[in-house]
Amino acid sequence: MNQFEIAVAAASGVESVTKAELRQLGVFDAAFTDGRAHFFGDFELLARCNLFLRTAERVYIRLGTFPAPDFDSLYEGIRSLNWRAFVPKNAKLRIDAKSNRSALGALSAIQSVSKKAAAHSLTGSKAAVLPENGASLRAEVAIARDTASVYLDSSGDGLHKRGYRDLSAAAPLKETLAATIIMLSGWQPGRPLCDPFCGSGTFAIEAAMIAANIAPGRSRTFDFVNFNGFPKEKWQQMQAAAHNTPSNPAESAQGLSEQPGGQALPQAQGEPPKIYGFDIDPAMISMSLRHAKRAGVEGIHFQRQDVAQLRSRYSGGMIATNPPYGQRLEDARAAENLYRTLAGAFAELDGWGACVITPHPRFESAFGRTAHKKRKLYNANIECVLYQYFAKGAGR
Repeated sequence: MNQFEIAVAAASGVESVTKAELRQLGVFDAAFTDGRAHFFGDFELLARCNLFLRTAERVYIRLGTFPAPDFDSLYEGIRSLNWRAFVPKNAKLRIDAKSNRSALGALSAIQSVSKKAAAHSLTGSKAAVLPENGASLRAEVAIARDTASVYLDSSGDGLHKRGYRDLSAAAPLKETLAATIIMLSGWQPGRPLCDPFCGSGTFAIEAAMIAANIAPGRSRTFDFVNFNGFPKEKWQQMQAAAHNTPSNPAESAQGLSEQPGGQALPQAQGEPPKIYGFDIDPAMISMSLRHAKRAGVEGIHFQRQDVAQLRSRYSGGMIATNPPYGQRLEDARAAENLYRTLAGAFAELDGWGACVITPHPRFESAFGRTAHKKRKLYNANIECVLYQYFAKGAGR
């Protein structure tokens, strides 16, 4: 099978950035529907999407779409799909289910019927049971308004799991979201970038990976390598190519930037990146250093430092941060004091912009200025707002 339908999932508010990344991979006809971009491609494109997309959540193969007003229709629709093209007969197949505004609403029953129909398709026998002694694969049956779409997950773990973060701080920022914010900020390699509340180091590490053009998926595994027909002999070559891909996501966001006036500055050969991470907790600095080493990025300056001490001899930089927000009342008040301190330090920086993501409802009031742009984003299941502040004199 040379061509099949690919679906790339992105979180709410991230679609435009993921679409720009897809254009850098040569996909110009992707159309987002319900948080997924659909287009046709082959195994190589499927692998490239998994390896190189920094902002996507998962990559699927859509096996088919059909009416499913009842369980008989669901069974026959799933049985008729070409499971054999991708799924080995001995695969340990898990099927998840979603239902929205449909007659079929019992998710466990949808899963059970779907699994039996998939086994029928794979074996040719209605009574057959899959041996399930092979690789673990996952599919999803999503029913909306009595229409079922069946997706085979090619990623395995979510794409935010780059493989470098093996320790976790409180309220960690997803790697995919950090990359999205960096792209939207207008920052380009060669310019300074600082996270004054770096936690486990995600913003700084994602920026350094962009600057070094390191493919986000180069150090992890994917489920598509276990698909029937996948050219395993080429996989090592594709992984090696991930270190030198011409598709730079920092370039893919050009034209999407919501930070006006920013221009990429040339970076001298061998010059270390001007990327900084600070945190008041020394344990977080140790964690950040560990994660940066695991990610294979060098030159990030991590240091224990209070936000009140934030200074820079450079101009034209970018703050990208996910500051504490405090779920309890006393913690929320402490967070607001931090925002005031951050605002004071930001005011002293020459020509810097800032991107701050937080769910705190009174951030702007505490920060003392209204954001130039605001965008609703989700960090896991937490609804947040990205507050963007442009550098002085960079207004539209």
